[in-house]
Amino acid sequence: MAAAAAGGGTTGAATLRAAGPVCRLRSCSAEIAPGAARVDASVAQGVSAAPDSAVAWEGGEQRLLRQAAATAEKRGKWTLEAQGEATPYTTEYEALRPTYAHEAVAELVSRGMLAYVVTQNADGLHHLSGIPYSKLSDVHGSAFTEYCSKCGERYVRETYVPEDRAEDFLAGRLPGPMPPHIKRCPGCGSNHWTGRSCEKCGGALRDTVVSFGDGLEECVLSPAFEAAEAADACLSLGSTMSIGPSNQVVIIQKGPLIVCVRQDTEMDRLCKRTGGVRAYGDCDAFMRRLMRALLGDADCDAWEDSLSRKAEIYDSKRPTSGKKRGDIFVKKF
Repeated sequence: MAAAAAGGGTTGAATLRAAGPVCRLRSCSAEIAPGAARVDASVAQGVSAAPDSAVAWEGGEQRLLRQAAATAEKRGKWTLEAQGEATPYTTEYEALRPTYAHEAVAELVSRGMLAYVVTQNADGLHHLSGIPYSKLSDVHGSAFTEYCSKCGERYVRETYVPEDRAEDFLAGRLPGPMPPHIKRCPGCGSNHWTGRSCEKCGGALRDTVVSFGDGLEECVLSPAFEAAEAADACLSLGSTMSIGPSNQVVIIQKGPLIVCVRQDTEMDRLCKRTGGVRAYGDCDAFMRRLMRALLGDADCDAWEDSLSRKAEIYDSKRPTSGKKRGDIFVKKF
């Protein structure tokens, strides 16, 4: 059995052209709208769900959990910006590490229980956790991937690739001559050139991060849609599935939709109609229960014991300090 997964955004599917051997960045006509939420959806293979209703895994606490999610203090970036508060760049992307949910998804992919993963997060954590790009689509790009504008060669780095100085140069906050590789993108108003050159042909490299106003890459989005068409079920974690076109994977797939997110979503009716499972709560807690159910206690214990060794590998691959930037999806006005 096979399965496929979803994303979030404005409604409407992208019109895709056939991807050639070299796919140019932003060749897709679909654009990211301001206010886009990050999505993290995973394709499920062989996952069984309740046949006739969508229920919260917390059972009788469903109403209380929904109320708690709706009334909890919101301190996210978009909420703070709407309230007029500053959101300084403080996150060190290179210091980020996979959570339990990331690790669980990677383990299920390695066991063939999840067929494909689609994410709108640009932190590169799914790939760091061990999921190969043959089974992963970073539909909004990755802060650790750059590509050659000339030959299309892609480079996955262990360091953060966007040129952060560009924002300050373009805004006139940095003195001195602006480096020649920094150029304002006509789509998003930001800079995508990293200042490095292709090892294969010498062409200029660009980051793959999709900012508001940029199009999506066909070579990344198309495999996600293809996986959705072959899906038996879809597991969506931590996403309201409101941002398109990547949220179309939950609609394209024909099996149960299994959702864990704190808020109500536009896809809750679809979840119920497909006989899926609707969980209100923390994704790590949800995946802990799911892994116990799928692997059994002994196998799950052994796998969890191995996570500390993976953490050591992450620390050896990525420096624990790096470029600080809270959100590389810069909002343009």
